[in-house]
Amino acid sequence: MSSEKELLIDVALPGEWAVYGPVPSTVQPHPDSDIPAAQAMPAALTLGNQSYSCLKVKPENGVVNLMSLFSRGGLKNAIRTGDWAYLTGEIHCATAGTVLIGAGADWWMQWVIDGKPVYDTLALGNQTGDYSVFNHVFKVNLEKGSHTVCVLVKSGSAGWTLVAGSSPKDRKRFMEVEKAQRGMARDAKELEAVIQSTAKTNSHMKLVIFGSSVASGAGAVDNHGWAYRLKEVLEKRNWTVVNKSVGGDSTTKLLARFNRDLLPEKPDVVIIGLSLANEGLVTSPAETFDRYSRNMRKLIQLCRKHGIVPVISNGYPNNAYTRSHYEIIRKFNAELNCWPVASINFMGAVDEGHGHWPDGCWTDGAHPNECGHAEMYYSIAPSLFDMLIDPCDQLPAPSSSWLAYRPDPAVNSAPLTHHVIDPIHSFSLAFTVMFPGPVSGRSVLAGVDGNSLCVSKEGRMTYEAEGGGVIQAGERIQAERPYHLAVTHSYINRQTRLWVDGVLAGTLSQQIAPRELTLAGSSTCAGGEAWYRNVMLYRGCLDGEQVMSLAQGQILRSSLELYAPLADRPLVKHLPVFNAAPTGAKLELQGDQCRSWP
Repeated sequence: MSSEKELLIDVALPGEWAVYGPVPSTVQPHPDSDIPAAQAMPAALTLGNQSYSCLKVKPENGVVNLMSLFSRGGLKNAIRTGDWAYLTGEIHCATAGTVLIGAGADWWMQWVIDGKPVYDTLALGNQTGDYSVFNHVFKVNLEKGSHTVCVLVKSGSAGWTLVAGSSPKDRKRFMEVEKAQRGMARDAKELEAVIQSTAKTNSHMKLVIFGSSVASGAGAVDNHGWAYRLKEVLEKRNWTVVNKSVGGDSTTKLLARFNRDLLPEKPDVVIIGLSLANEGLVTSPAETFDRYSRNMRKLIQLCRKHGIVPVISNGYPNNAYTRSHYEIIRKFNAELNCWPVASINFMGAVDEGHGHWPDGCWTDGAHPNECGHAEMYYSIAPSLFDMLIDPCDQLPAPSSSWLAYRPDPAVNSAPLTHHVIDPIHSFSLAFTVMFPGPVSGRSVLAGVDGNSLCVSKEGRMTYEAEGGGVIQAGERIQAERPYHLAVTHSYINRQTRLWVDGVLAGTLSQQIAPRELTLAGSSTCAGGEAWYRNVMLYRGCLDGEQVMSLAQGQILRSSLELYAPLADRPLVKHLPVFNAAPTGAKLELQGDQCRSWP
């Protein structure tokens, strides 16, 4: 039926549901046959080897809280993830037409009408912890008369809820959500078809480096700079890497040779690596910024037009830069961090703090030496190129849910661990933590090898270096107050900093090449009870403005290695939590001490 001829009709969902459960996850549900199509509310159902009596419940503002219902019914319910229940009822159509239904569930659901499946979220779950009738919207064509509705709802790791509605006042928004869902489903099918077609015709992927002198390797022995190092790694992963960089090139010159030099290579991915110095930053700063930003957008658009995934390097040092030049580069880098495109934070690897190369890292004022190129290379996640399939690189907004951790006396290690596969030098680790009750005694919040971010015995946020040295914040910790914490480390400058809510707490001297990161404890010490969310790991040392941006809820994209919102439902032991960054980095769940909390 076409949308022009579609007749939308108003139908009220059941004002009272019949509920059967809780049914253990070991029993296989068959919602298309378990409920008699002609009998919406049988007195009892036999599922597996057990009979379940009918419990009646009236939704409150469309919400049915199954956990609360089963508790009131005097039934023991430990909320094992994946246990399930049926909700059944009748709807009545005064005429034939199309019904719009909106629903959300904690955490999986399947809708069956008159014995026919019409919609489900069994593959991915609800996908958001903000449960509402606008999470999922679907259409059902129904004839005039009464119809039996059956909803299978499987429990999540921390709750068991259904919210549903079909109110006429929500019709406009229902239609917008349903249209957007159809568009996303169509785009996903088209993308999957392209990926499958490409995989059949080409077993290799191709990357082109498209930039200026530093990208070509200038300053390194035999021009074996950061791009050469990346080439060596990626070619072991079935990639072909070609460097088409030319010394002195600018955005204008790349645009001029885009068709001649880039398109004939037919790359899957391109790294655009340019310097604002070549653009004319030293002689005409304001004009340079506008042209560089405008032309970089054009290059991104051209790449996407031709099916090439762009990756952009941000501005990097030059010893000729003044303070005002440095601020312009930081302004562009901040803008780039907000664009829907993957990018590389070179500045976070080789900035001595004023836009110049650190001592021992440069051949001349414009080019890094072997050491400088190596540090630039470490800011690139090699797995980015295997995982980067979204042409717009969209990231989810920061989560409002929490991962609640309660220590087990029998377990003396952190519940979440990240093992570094591709070496990292400079890095930044950031997350938000909250304590549900008074904090007493020392407690480890995160570990980086032998270094610990913890709560001190005095109740203050503290960074303890493995070889000695402590940074301690001044404010005492308060219960039920979120804190944004960040540890930033510049490998080349041998500098570690602790930030609390975007404010610098202190600095100490050390050099770390992290191999393991842990959350809610260390590898040998479990942390105390706390709630966590939005863990981010960057391949670069973030500056004060960037850390403050994270504390204010922004997500920076450049060299983002790991972004774990920690809103996973369900949480599965020995499997990684969801990483929204386009890399292969994994933050793995080691035990059963964590649960998601809306």
